[in-house]
Amino acid sequence: TNASNVIVTNNTVVDNSMSGILVENSSTDITVVNNITGFNGSFGVRGYDNGSGVIPRGNIATQNLAFGNVAGQFGNETIPVIDFADDNFVADPRFVDAASRDYHLGIWSAAIGAADRAFTPRTNADGVARSTANVGAY
Repeated sequence: TNASNVIVTNNTVVDNSMSGILVENSSTDITVVNNITGFNGSFGVRGYDNGSGVIPRGNIATQNLAFGNVAGQFGNETIPVIDFADDNFVADPRFVDAASRDYHLGIWSAAIGAADRAFTPRTNADGVARSTANVGAY
């Protein structure tokens, strides 16, 4: 089945063997917003061409932070699956202790206050109320 009208928001996707977030060209109207993708084996956020030749409509990625992904931070494979034109950025997320898998944001993180508030949940992944609109799960 094809995905349509999906919002992928406020995730922290780190240390995967492949891309952090992948949107296939069989999907339409996908919004990838306010996510952190870091230190993944391929791209941070990637548009994947399944070979059908279909160029999808309405897939956008905005206000995402990517850093240290092996193949690149943001990219499409052969065709424009995702529109990356709006406010994605590359910066060290400055996790509290990534080596111990503590992906809370350190005080100097560029993710703090950088999210699109319209897509930000009221609480973080710990269930704590957010005092600012941060990119990622925390």
